[in-house]
Amino acid sequence: MTAAEPLLTVRDLRVRLGGQEIVQSADLQLRPGTLVAVVGPNGAGKSTIVRAAAGLLKPAGGSIEWGGTEIRRVGPKRLARLRAFVPQRPEVPQGITVREAALIGRSSQIGVLSRPGAADRAAAMASLERADAAEFADRQLSTLSGGELQRVQLAVGLAQGAPALIADEPTSALDLGATATIARLLRRLADEGLGIILVVHDLALGSVLPT
Repeated sequence: MTAAEPLLTVRDLRVRLGGQEIVQSADLQLRPGTLVAVVGPNGAGKSTIVRAAAGLLKPAGGSIEWGGTEIRRVGPKRLARLRAFVPQRPEVPQGITVREAALIGRSSQIGVLSRPGAADRAAAMASLERADAAEFADRQLSTLSGGELQRVQLAVGLAQGAPALIADEPTSALDLGATATIARLLRRLADEGLGIILVVHDLALGSVLPT
């Protein structure tokens, strides 16, 4: 795949949940170095679209391609190496440090019977640095503020080493200052070459998303 080719292409996506069609005929394309915002009010189906694109929901119709391959033909291990997904309300494990949390993101790069090596620990620390969270490395997750925790969750996604990152409303519970910090971080990551899908419900976020 060349830099000009899309990482993700979604065509005519339909998703049905509980007998109701939540998403009808959605299209989406993501290329390296771009930030695509999926914007709409609560209940509009934004998260449903990106969860289907990430392989977390089964579509009722349409096509989803990662690197030109239909998602149904992409195994879980390979999919984890193509995209990282940061959920809206991630669980916060008790009793682990930020450094240990980032290392969890390396699981897709480690064999089933293997343990993290020096390269994995270095990659996890590098992801914390990219997410401006290295200063929290030795703190417990439970001690972080909302904005700090969201930066760590992004670092966990970055640790996967995937070329695409999907962030599902990462600023929904943050104040304006923390929201601006996350927006600037995501813009910088896209400028570095990462393909990013950002789900937001507030059009006002556009005022803090650098261009």
